[in-house]
Amino acid sequence: MNVQLFGNIDNKTYQAPRINLMQKVQEKGATPLTFKETIKGLNDANVSVSISDEGLKALHGSKLQGAIDPMETAKQIEYMSNHQPVESFSNRFAQMLPSNYEMNDQGEAVFVSHTLQEKEDALISGFKQLYNEISIGHSLGTRIRYIEDETAEDGFRKLTKDEELEILKQEFDDFVDSRFGAEAQAQNAKAAKAMKEIEQLKESLGKGSTSHFESELIPDGFADNLKRETGTYAKRYAGAKII
Repeated sequence: MNVQLFGNIDNKTYQAPRINLMQKVQEKGATPLTFKETIKGLNDANVSVSISDEGLKALHGSKLQGAIDPMETAKQIEYMSNHQPVESFSNRFAQMLPSNYEMNDQGEAVFVSHTLQEKEDALISGFKQLYNEISIGHSLGTRIRYIEDETAEDGFRKLTKDEELEILKQEFDDFVDSRFGAEAQAQNAKAAKAMKEIEQLKESLGKGSTSHFESELIPDGFADNLKRETGTYAKRYAGAKII
């Protein structure tokens, strides 16, 4: 089952946006006041003060109609930036498999048959790529991932590197079983038998052959070998910094 993850996209660290406070004020139709125009300014004598940029922004925000707190706004934007829905590992594995169609020189889609070895190489390479992506991102502190958790105050729990790697391996195993496991083997064998019968019938009628559409038979143990090899890779680099 796919696990819905949330986090910062493309493993980039959060960058605080540059907020144009005056533009936001104008959008709200508010008019900024000088200190002497406020009640306190009318009652107090002029004083000389030194205020930091953050304090000055907060001071201006407190005097505006429909005041905007720039610090709170920045926190909200940071929170949303780090809680974006992330594409599932299962979808990424599906995209790693070589396509059955390629474009020829005439711009036409042409059916291309790929061997199981090509698919195996693509998936194992893709798994290692994702494993390294997760390990490096967490080691550098640039990767942020959350999972929904109803017991958490905001409904999200931050994942550790090991937790995300565990999700990666589980989704890989589930994906491999769905594509190359026992059930997939039986379906492909059934489809291959049906296509062979159609081919024989068409040949008997002089209508040609459909052999290039035959389903590929999946050998026993193919899915288990994929899971075993990626499991060995994961154990070899567990706890190691891949940089």
